[in-house]
Amino acid sequence: ELKHKAILNIGHGNTINKKGVRVYDPGAVGNGFEEYKYNYDLVNKYVSPYLKEMEVDHEVIIQSERFSKLPAEINRISDKNDIIVSFHLNSVDYNEGNGVEVFHYPTSKEGKELAKIMLEANLKVTRLKNRGIKPNILGARGHALFQKTKATAVLIESGFITNDRDIATLNAIQKELGKSYAEAIADYINRK
Repeated sequence: ELKHKAILNIGHGNTINKKGVRVYDPGAVGNGFEEYKYNYDLVNKYVSPYLKEMEVDHEVIIQSERFSKLPAEINRISDKNDIIVSFHLNSVDYNEGNGVEVFHYPTSKEGKELAKIMLEANLKVTRLKNRGIKPNILGARGHALFQKTKATAVLIESGFITNDRDIATLNAIQKELGKSYAEAIADYINRK
């Protein structure tokens, strides 16, 4: 029997700038937190170990050193029956933006379903504002990931790093959030 796999993609991390020099990309920064570090811990300390416990085949992939190579790297380790969950945090220049949203490929029925499940997994433990599931449109964050990969992909903005209440909540319940995400992924994969 074919086992489906989950690719857990942590946004940001190392990148190579236009001069070809490797630089550290923290992603969004706010309230003493870094997007990359938060998601690195979320995935490696909680999502991945819980998936292992539930015997769900998965791989963690940090955003490629050259972002343009990321889809190819993911395609090498996955096929169209697998899923990709990309972990991010939202930001705006002020404290107003808040809540969680999940993006999916506009025409993907599976993507829409997975996005809904992941959104519910977040809301269940964070009780943050529900910003809904949204089609990922051209030019939006992570669009190459959706355009160029074969597997069903979603991109989660777990909350706003620039909103002190959002990030305080996310920080306080990181373990519960990781577990909830892992259960949602396992649930989705086991139903396929």
